[in-house]
Amino acid sequence: METDHIKPLEYRNRFKKGQKVTAKIIELDREKRRLKLSIKEAFPHPAEAFMEKNPEGSVVEGKIKEIKTKIAIIDLGNDVEGVLHLEDATWNPKIRSISNVLKGKNIKQFKVLGREGNRIRVGLKQFKENPWDEYLSKHKEGDIVSGKVIKLIDRGAFVELTEEVEGFIPVHQISKERIKIPSDKLSLGQKITAKIIKIKGKDIVLSIKALEKEKERNEIKKALEKVKPKGDSFGTLGELLKEKLKEMER
Repeated sequence: METDHIKPLEYRNRFKKGQKVTAKIIELDREKRRLKLSIKEAFPHPAEAFMEKNPEGSVVEGKIKEIKTKIAIIDLGNDVEGVLHLEDATWNPKIRSISNVLKGKNIKQFKVLGREGNRIRVGLKQFKENPWDEYLSKHKEGDIVSGKVIKLIDRGAFVELTEEVEGFIPVHQISKERIKIPSDKLSLGQKITAKIIKIKGKDIVLSIKALEKEKERNEIKKALEKVKPKGDSFGTLGELLKEKLKEMER
């Protein structure tokens, strides 16, 4: 006899001899005078009943039960489990583990996205607009932005621009000085100001070096303005500054 939608092997703990139950006939063999009954078919699946009460888009309460790499299992009560996929937990495509989204957070509310097998698919990112679309609608290549260094790797540094938007500074764009690794100039948690030099999809490439060079150019231009020309030339200092400016603009 089929006894339960979610826990079919727990019938010994749920039923005892002589107990009255409600069941549905699912198979009838008249020759052998045999009936096959199902207790679970007499009642709607808990996930189905949950969806009737909480349709797609509803906000429900739940408790994080288990965290894996790409998913988290949520206890929604009454033997109903929710599943939270990484892509439904954050708008940030750079995050590879769902634990980075949930760690240290007391999350109790989820958005119902639909049914997934015996579970309810739920989401977190659906509570707010896509921060990437919002950020990119306000920023373009050439803009100066601020952020915090959140990760260092051999080829560069990841910078948090907003809560869920990241930029990346290639190692050769960290400084106008030649460095081997990002930690030669940067440290975790350091606040930086950089220039957006490229936007491609969800990739925002930043440069501190571009700002340093721009600052140096402006200083040379100011110095040139103070140098009084001698005849048709600026004199030795002026000529040196002009040559330096030409080199930087190549």
